[in-house]
Amino acid sequence: MKKIISLALALVMVLSLTIVMFADDAPTTTLTTTVPPAVYTLNIPEDQTITYGETSTDIGNVTVTDSSGFAKGKNLVVTVTYGSFTSETVTTTIPFLLYLTPNNTSFDTKSLASGDTLVFKGKTSTAQVDQQATATFSTKSGSNTGTDNLSVTSISLGTNGWGYALAGTYTATITFTAEVVVDETT
Repeated sequence: MKKIISLALALVMVLSLTIVMFADDAPTTTLTTTVPPAVYTLNIPEDQTITYGETSTDIGNVTVTDSSGFAKGKNLVVTVTYGSFTSETVTTTIPFLLYLTPNNTSFDTKSLASGDTLVFKGKTSTAQVDQQATATFSTKSGSNTGTDNLSVTSISLGTNGWGYALAGTYTATITFTAEVVVDETT
């Protein structure tokens, strides 16, 4: 009886080792890859002085150059944030709005509120993004809309903003935050 129990235990041990050996020796393949980052140069308007009393001033274009690593649906999204003109010496502020001007002159300009985004669309054929952002604009007649590239960002200050401001030196900052995103709808 001892021999049978010993033989049975030995057989169980051999089978256990065989199962463990097969589990430990299962062939596996590990695949790795590295996706290089998309690169680009974001060009924004330079620092400038706004002339007192001006109600509209072109401040320049926001464009992208030297881009690579993009495809259709892989876009560069730029969030634009800004506040009013403020002064360290007086309590009044001078509010303003940014406006986008389409290349097509039959479209109206469009306001760009703080926190709005500009989208530079990726192109599969060149692995770049468009140099100008695109947006949907209304026609001047108001009957149609269309998508067009942006060419100029302008600042608009109403006459009330100037009229209520106390004498002093005011500054405002526009911040452009860029992020590469994948648009799942394309």
